[in-house]
Amino acid sequence: MVYTKVLAALAVATIIEVIVGTNAGAWGMGEWTKFIILFAIAIFKASLIIAFFMHVKYEPKPLYLVLLVFGAPMAITLPIALFPIFFA
Repeated sequence: MVYTKVLAALAVATIIEVIVGTNAGAWGMGEWTKFIILFAIAIFKASLIIAFFMHVKYEPKPLYLVLLVFGAPMAITLPIALFPIFFA
């Protein structure tokens, strides 16, 4: 039952990504705004997959600290590294 709810959430997030990705220009949304929205949805989807399908939700609490220590710098530097590719 839990996996079905996660699947539904991932499907809805994917549909929202497709709608935002294809209609952002028609809504007058800039590239930077579109990038931030799509990146936020991708982080949401990745967190669902990590938490439920990789069983991190049921791990002891110190694992969350390890994920935060290594995941936060990656989440900050990844957009910086990809910036020249998309906005050059």
